[in-house]
Amino acid sequence: KFLRVVGIGESMVEKKLYSLVDGQTNPTIATYAKDGIVTIRVTAHDEGEIPAALLVSDMCGKISSILGDSVYTDNDEEIELTVFKLLAENNLTFSCAESCTGGMLAEKITSIPGSSQVFKCAAVTYMTVSKTEMLDVDPALIEKYGVVSKETALAMVQGMINKSGTDVAVSITGYAGPQYEDEPVGKVCIGVCAPGCRSVKEFRFSGNRDRIRTLSVINALDMVRRALLHLDLAE
Repeated sequence: KFLRVVGIGESMVEKKLYSLVDGQTNPTIATYAKDGIVTIRVTAHDEGEIPAALLVSDMCGKISSILGDSVYTDNDEEIELTVFKLLAENNLTFSCAESCTGGMLAEKITSIPGSSQVFKCAAVTYMTVSKTEMLDVDPALIEKYGVVSKETALAMVQGMINKSGTDVAVSITGYAGPQYEDEPVGKVCIGVCAPGCRSVKEFRFSGNRDRIRTLSVINALDMVRRALLHLDLAE
């Protein structure tokens, strides 16, 4: 069975699971990391009268109890599918306002068959002026706090809610690189609005442009997941 983990790096996952992994024989645990997601493979074989499925299920339960809500699925599925299912189950519409990711988040959701059930619209507000024109972000707010700031991210996501009438929205604004003047490459701010939830987080990602953009999308989807499940969104 495969569990997927988000928000924790592979080294930290291995550290937290050390007591389970140390001296393992049956089941066995292996971890793999890619694009901000850690996959944990749990494998077992029948042991006497104990079926392999029971051994795997028991181990998955132990892993989940240690890693908590960082485990977003035990079905080996991408996080966008998990979010799509949550939206569909709750009859909620979803929209996004993207800057540095340039539509990557919208592409992730719309790649899922049947996404028209939940996906309403997207705005790729790449230039600063487009955030004002399309999302009604106050230019004075951008001037005061910067285009990549928690304040701007919150204004973007609220603007998307107001403009589209969607139930759930997420915004992404950040510096993905390459380096330009004094821009802090890797700084990304993500805002989310959902029923009973309005939150924003600042991230500092490392790596090249593609990696920063990918991590921005993964973490935006995780914030939406947490908002829909009423999980902790605090930094």
